[in-house]
Amino acid sequence: MLFYIIILFLVLISTKSFDIKKVSNGFGYCLASFILILVAILRFDVGWDYQSYYTILDEEIKAGYIRFEPLSLLISFIAMYFNMPSIFFILSGLIMYVTAFYAFKRFSVSPSISLIVYVGLFYLISLSIIRQALAISVCIYAYRYVISHNFKKYFICIIVATLFHYSAIISLIVYPIFHRFKIKTVILYIILAVFTRTIILYLLEYFNVFSAYLEKIDDIEGGKFTRVFYLLILISFFLLVKRKTYNEYERKHISIILVGLACPFLFGAMGERVGYYFLIYYCYLIPLLVHKKTIEKRIIYVMIFSLYFISTIYITSNIEEQKSAYTPYRTIFTADKYSFKY
Repeated sequence: MLFYIIILFLVLISTKSFDIKKVSNGFGYCLASFILILVAILRFDVGWDYQSYYTILDEEIKAGYIRFEPLSLLISFIAMYFNMPSIFFILSGLIMYVTAFYAFKRFSVSPSISLIVYVGLFYLISLSIIRQALAISVCIYAYRYVISHNFKKYFICIIVATLFHYSAIISLIVYPIFHRFKIKTVILYIILAVFTRTIILYLLEYFNVFSAYLEKIDDIEGGKFTRVFYLLILISFFLLVKRKTYNEYERKHISIILVGLACPFLFGAMGERVGYYFLIYYCYLIPLLVHKKTIEKRIIYVMIFSLYFISTIYITSNIEEQKSAYTPYRTIFTADKYSFKY
């Protein structure tokens, strides 16, 4: 636990998140990004799915890796060729975080605030859902083509994302939501989805799509703890930011996030996994809302996401009869396959 507190402290100091003037979007941002990347790629048995991936690659279990998407499979083959499962996590982490953090640097109005939001909401998740996190990182980059009205290049990016995880195809609807759907329209479609939920679930089960997640309605990543927090973040915009009206650009982001918020309430754990493709837009929206506001509002959000980050680690470390996903933190230099947590 102390390790993560230190890492969070270093990230906050590097980005000057509590500075009374402004955050650091230059060298400090790059330093914080480097720290987060290093922690992720050098980890051992950190993350819910780490052991599963490691075992599949170490024992070359065809029934396991054969279901990987093409680009994820390519990374897996490289790791198996060198007989080093850790290569999978190193290469995946480098692609994932460099892509995401570069996108924040280029396309966010405040990269450091985007980074803090990502750390709070998605960093720990990315240590588990590795293939999907790779896909999400490409979708984060594809944001540049959403705001530049270039659907052709956006489409290409999403196709690349699906080569890491097929679920990324759902991100195609982000483009029309951003450019064509108003908030009222999005809410109307969500209400319609509520009434057709049973039919959708039946079809998913019938075609055996996301069947593994349909049974996990109340676990920690797909349950109330996470979904309520995401909703509270949206509510906080009206309590803390206190803006009577949001500009059109901000409303577009809110429309996308509303879809992500609805997903877990409609489809449980499976819905949360799908919802990440929309909720990731918090990383772009929150900087838009607070970067020109008072220092106090920015600091409040930094504290909210920092506390959520620490709380997630604490809660997952104290689940009875279940191994801790994130603690203790160990590296590939200090542990091996014979020292997994059970």
